[in-house]
Amino acid sequence: MAKKKSKKKQVKKTEKKVAEKKTVERDKFGSVVGSKNAQINACLSKTTPKSMHRLVKQAKLSGTYYDHLNFLVKQKLVVKSKDDKGKNQFVLK
Repeated sequence: MAKKKSKKKQVKKTEKKVAEKKTVERDKFGSVVGSKNAQINACLSKTTPKSMHRLVKQAKLSGTYYDHLNFLVKQKLVVKSKDDKGKNQFVLK
């Protein structure tokens, strides 16, 4: 049997490129600018309490964002209240 000749390939050392961390622009609530959460944040008002339905409609989104708004309530950035029909309303603090 013939022996197989092994050829060692020379491995070129390439410079490892280190990924640069991109700085992400954030709004005053900490959400990434342009995200769906930031669109909801932009619809919040200091004077007019708004329901979830109204916020979603104004932001031109679908679904609900109760998790996000409840997070803002816990951070004491938004106040949650009930309207006369018992529905949640949100207003900036």
